[in-house]
Amino acid sequence: MTTTLLTEPTPAASPVSTTITLPVAALGDDATQPLTVTLTLQLTGPDAAHAATRLVHALADVEPLRDLPELPALAIHDGELVSPSAPVVIDLVSRSILVRGRAIRFTRREFDLLHFLARHPGAAFTRLQLMRAVWGHEFSGERTVDVHVRRVRAKLGEHGGALTTVHGFGYRLETPNGIAVHR
Repeated sequence: MTTTLLTEPTPAASPVSTTITLPVAALGDDATQPLTVTLTLQLTGPDAAHAATRLVHALADVEPLRDLPELPALAIHDGELVSPSAPVVIDLVSRSILVRGRAIRFTRREFDLLHFLARHPGAAFTRLQLMRAVWGHEFSGERTVDVHVRRVRAKLGEHGGALTTVHGFGYRLETPNGIAVHR
């Protein structure tokens, strides 16, 4: 399904009021009825109009929700993964990372970074592309990505080498990489 972005200014007391409507793929049993997410923002300040325009463009670039294949449920006993299908498992339901069956604490951004790269194995991304995809903006500085990549590699231990640097460009998660995504 293609996500379209509709914006319409709405009258408000603040300098900028924008309504953003995003149709997304249907979820659950009633998959025939599409869902629509509507977000109304009221931004104030000297750069409100510019910020609203950038936000609308950033949301337009967001990858739409897609139907994911059904994956087997994870069996966990006493905090350890039973019969792991891969040495590193990204569990989307619990938002946890398991390395060799052991839960490793990841921050939200570290989790999102690894998940994004795992969804695109073998694809190289610039720091700016990662900032937009994972952080949702490009204001933090490109070195923020370097710091998070370094932390993810350290937490993955011996499997951290799968997250490689593409010199002069950015980063990629190598394939096959022994990293499975479960939901």
